[in-house]
Amino acid sequence: MKNVIGKKGAELRKLANRYINLDLDEVAKFFKNPNFEYRYLGLSILVLKYEGGNGEVCEFALKYLEFFDHWRLSDMLALKILGKSLLENGNWEMLLQLAKSKNRFIRRTALISTIPYIQNSRNFDDVLEIVQYLLEDRDILIQRATGRVLREIAKRNSNLITKFIEKNYKSIKRVTLREAIKKYPKPLQWKIERGVFKPTF
Repeated sequence: MKNVIGKKGAELRKLANRYINLDLDEVAKFFKNPNFEYRYLGLSILVLKYEGGNGEVCEFALKYLEFFDHWRLSDMLALKILGKSLLENGNWEMLLQLAKSKNRFIRRTALISTIPYIQNSRNFDDVLEIVQYLLEDRDILIQRATGRVLREIAKRNSNLITKFIEKNYKSIKRVTLREAIKKYPKPLQWKIERGVFKPTF
C-alpha cells in the first residue's frame, strides 16, 4: 500500500473501497499503526464491511476500542457501527459498560452511539440513563458529547430536555448545558443558563 499519511478523510474513505475484502485480521494491523490516517482507513474499511452485512464487525471493533483515540475515530465508530447495531439489538448494557471506562474516547463512544437510536425513537429513557451517568464528567470531550446527545433529544422532545436540565441544573456542566440548548431561541437560552425555567415553550 502506498503511504496514506497526509490524505484527507474523503480520500481515505474512497481508498477503503479497494480493501473491502481484506480479512479482519489484516484490518486490525491498520489500527495498531501509530499514524492517524492508517487507523482512519482501517475503520473506514470496517464501516464498509458492516454496511455490506458482515455481522462480525461490531464484536470485532469492540476488541480494538483503545486504538480509536481521536474523536473523529470514536465518533465514526459510534455513528456508523455501534449506533446502528444498537438499533438492531438494543444492547444498552454494553453501552453502559463503555460509559464506565477510564478511557475518555470510549466514554465518548458510548454517548455518540446513542444518536442513531435517538433519530429513530420516541423513548429516550435508556439514553438519559447513560447521560445521567456521565453528566458530571470533568473531561470537556465528554461534556460536549453529552450536550450533543441532549440536543438531539431536544429536537424531538424539547420539554423533556428542559425538565431534565432543570432537575440537574446544579450538577450539569456549563459546556454541556450550552451545547444542549444551543438551538433554543436566544431569550430562552439566556433564561435557562441563569436557572430560570418555564414549563413549556
